[in-house]
Amino acid sequence: MDIDDDEPNFSQQNSQKKILEVALRETGFEDRIWMTSSFFTMQLHSRTNFLCHMDKVIQHVIKIFASVDYKDVHIAFIERAIKKGKKKIEKKFG
Repeated sequence: MDIDDDEPNFSQQNSQKKILEVALRETGFEDRIWMTSSFFTMQLHSRTNFLCHMDKVIQHVIKIFASVDYKDVHIAFIERAIKKGKKKIEKKFG
């Protein structure tokens, strides 16, 4: 059975997760680092908590790349995602 080139194998995924975890810690991220293999198998409460943790990670990364106005970038990032979601819904329902 061939491994699809588009999907990293389990060992690569674990290595990438470890690299990212180390990078977050080295750049001062102090919150919990929560990883999952399947968001959709989580209970609703766990999904909500996971999304809150991911938002903290995203904010941390944005602060590194746009340190002066990271809050504005974060808001723009969210607004862009909302617009993309609206466009998908409009396409689907015409």
